[in-house]
Amino acid sequence: MSQFSDAWETFKEQVSDQLVQEMSDQSPISDSIDDPAPGTLADSHSAQDGDGGRLEIVSTDPRGPIARYVILGTQPHPIDPVVANALHWHDQGTGDDVFAGHVDHPGTQPNAYNEVAWENQRDAVVQQFKTTVGKGVALAYLNPWRNKKI
Repeated sequence: MSQFSDAWETFKEQVSDQLVQEMSDQSPISDSIDDPAPGTLADSHSAQDGDGGRLEIVSTDPRGPIARYVILGTQPHPIDPVVANALHWHDQGTGDDVFAGHVDHPGTQPNAYNEVAWENQRDAVVQQFKTTVGKGVALAYLNPWRNKKI
């Protein structure tokens, strides 16, 4: 490995846990008594290597692309039962069980918790990059003349 690659791998190891923790801390957590698994989104974040070796913090929520829906919001959409004859939920206001053959969901507002997480950690991550990778290693790696003899 090159000096830059070694420094980059060290940097990723140093900041991965703090970025994952911040994403988890900023993730919304349901307070509904009907949510069978509150905190599932928050617990689903992990670090992985992306294309070109870049560091990515991703959600592996078993329910699907929930993080995407939360971050971008959703448009109004119909909900119909798929594996049953009716939809069922518990109305927190009345305490009643509710059954319906169709629901028009009003959509959700975007929650850019990922941006909040990055803003909270940006200065620390940039400082760690400067300390670990440093201007010298990065500039030497990016210098197009590094292999030229004068």
